[in-house]
Amino acid sequence: MVMSKHLFWILVAVFLFLVVGVTIFVENRDSDNKIKEPVACTLDAKICPDGSSVGRIPPDCEFATCPAEIFEEPIGGQRDEYGCLGPAGYTFDESIGACIRSWEMDSEEKATAAQIAVGYVAFEKGLTVIDVEVFKCPGCFDVSLDQEGERMSVSLRDWEVSSVNNSKPQIPDDKNDNGSVLIESDFGTKIVYGTSQSVDTAPLIKDCEARGGVFNTCGNPCGPEAEMCITVCAFTCEDII
Repeated sequence: MVMSKHLFWILVAVFLFLVVGVTIFVENRDSDNKIKEPVACTLDAKICPDGSSVGRIPPDCEFATCPAEIFEEPIGGQRDEYGCLGPAGYTFDESIGACIRSWEMDSEEKATAAQIAVGYVAFEKGLTVIDVEVFKCPGCFDVSLDQEGERMSVSLRDWEVSSVNNSKPQIPDDKNDNGSVLIESDFGTKIVYGTSQSVDTAPLIKDCEARGGVFNTCGNPCGPEAEMCITVCAFTCEDII
């Protein structure tokens, strides 16, 4: 009888031990699952000084750093092997071939436009896609890139690169009195210099006068036979003789 009581209490102790162990295991598992759940941030956006917008980044849901703030004040020693600024949310995308913010490539068209622009520029390292601006015409984009502080804008029309504008000031050509002028499109009686409003217009005006045309600071960037056209101002030389 004594042995039976001892056996009974041993079985009770084992049972309680198992109950406590299972309870702790279940609580830890639920806690781990809660930690692994993705954080959903609100979809509001912050407008940056350069006109672009940034969203919130998990897990703290703080706004991402504006592009101008990133590249005007670089974060030293925090770039990865591809030259991407991880603390600003940039990671290397192999298909595009540059550093991007994945949430900004929110459509297949944007990703394709970025891939075309990056492939055209063909930098091997440190190229970052800052912004992809979408226009109304099919295959029309302006892709803003940065390579070690050097800004450039690659314009695509009908999925083909039409112009590349560098942020550095244009250097006059000694052999050309009108200076070094980049022409985006030439329609004979009309020339489109580009849509970037940050360029020096003096060489463009001089070039247009030499052609006998009329310079327009907000001209139509499309040709006379275009069925559709983007609603954006372009520097043009019109009524060329």
